Amino acid sequence: MSVDIFVVGLGNPEPRYFTSRHNIGFLFLDLFCKAKGLKFDKKKNDSLYTIYEFSSKRVCLIKPLTYMNNSGVSVRKWLGNLDVSCENLMVIHDEIDLPFGKVRMKCGGGHGGHRGVESIILNISTDSFARLRIGVGRPPVRDRELIVKWLLDPMKEEELEAYLELIGKILPILDIYIESGFSRASGFLGNILR
Repeated sequence: MSVDIFVVGLGNPEPRYFTSRHNIGFLFLDLFCKAKGLKFDKKKNDSLYTIYEFSSKRVCLIKPLTYMNNSGVSVRKWLGNLDVSCENLMVIHDEIDLPFGKVRMKCGGGHGGHRGVESIILNISTDSFARLRIGVGRPPVRDRELIVKWLLDPMKEEELEAYLELIGKILPILDIYIESGFSRASGFLGNILR
């Protein structure tokens, strides 16, 4: 199967997690697919996926079913021995170190404590891929177990609506990334959020 670009949304597959902050990557891809008339109706490599063509490129959208902390297992199966770079892999995930409303793009670097990103780095033996980091903020607690619970609990309706609105604003960034690459997409992100 020939694919030019892989886009991975991170999350957990059980319905009880669907509206959690930790499932922002899944939520982004679900909204993107809805806007494009696509469906996650295929299963392969421990993931749900769909493939489509845009700007003369074959794009594979992936939602790993291996749970967040093992996301890299699915990504490794998809990528095999490909030469991974910022231009052919983007990972979309929640970012606790960014407040709500802040969205950043990054290429390479560490995982910042995000277990899903850490799993991908360990499994594909590189950190040289693009990330779309969607801020969820940090709860006013220090206990790790309480932070994890906060990330995994369903959001209240008004918070979920706010995230849906934010994601709706930034959806075009994926088209720009696919069409023109990481640098151009990163430059446009600030304009989209003005």
